[in-house]
Amino acid sequence: MRGIVELIRGLLSAEPTEPPPREIGSVDEYVRWVFGTPPANGEMAFYRGHSKAEEYKLTPLVLRSPGAAEAEPRMYRELLMANPLDFREDRSAFERLARMQHYGLPTRMLDTSTNPLIALFFACKSGKDHVGDVIRFTVADDDVKYFDSDTVSCLANLAQMDGKDRRALDPSLDFEKFNKTIPVIKLLHFIKGEKPYFRNVIVPTDISRVLCVRGRHSNERVTAQSGAFLLFGQDAVLSEAGDATIAIRRVQVRKDRKDEILKQLDTLAVNDGTAFRDIATYAEYIRKQR
Repeated sequence: MRGIVELIRGLLSAEPTEPPPREIGSVDEYVRWVFGTPPANGEMAFYRGHSKAEEYKLTPLVLRSPGAAEAEPRMYRELLMANPLDFREDRSAFERLARMQHYGLPTRMLDTSTNPLIALFFACKSGKDHVGDVIRFTVADDDVKYFDSDTVSCLANLAQMDGKDRRALDPSLDFEKFNKTIPVIKLLHFIKGEKPYFRNVIVPTDISRVLCVRGRHSNERVTAQSGAFLLFGQDAVLSEAGDATIAIRRVQVRKDRKDEILKQLDTLAVNDGTAFRDIATYAEYIRKQR
């Protein structure tokens, strides 16, 4: 890791001479992009890499089609029912969703990382015939939520509600009317299952927010990838340009340089083995090194 540390030190001590690149072909160029316009004091940055920039939208899998959204509570329960021991340490719907995301189940979350090199790795890992990109989400410290947030519980437990009840949630209602509706009462039932002390009130506009959430490191992949998540509420949409609380910047990754960037990342201990940390993936990584 000494190489990247020395590179970063040099960039931090040097006076900027040119604007950050819009397209990168090396780790050096990428780090210059990361530090070219850093988050301001009181802000936090999260990164996400896509191997096919032209095809990807900032929409979680479960919200990309009506069919997936309708199947969400069934998929949630079936995975819990089939693999109860895998979820025995999870304390909340959010933590269960994070683990389900790890196993590839469609959820209402998008993975991000506080480590920009992890995002670059995923932008290069596949799609060698496609331009990749890395997105940086910048969020004010006060707007970043943690795994035990009450607002996070409200949004995560939407996954347990059937589609009819979710669609009946109406955030345009005033506070009192909203909290007297049957769908909200059902949502409160799920929330109280993990937080018995939770008051019988939900802020209507919270239901349709997009939250940036830092999770508890309850599984090795979240730990390895310095994981965080974008959690989407009911009918929530995150514009490709960002919104009032989440600012977005992008950099493209040249398709003809992906293999070389992966080699550079490997020298910095960012590879399949360290990014996933499950024994099968690490064994495959070791086999390829022969």
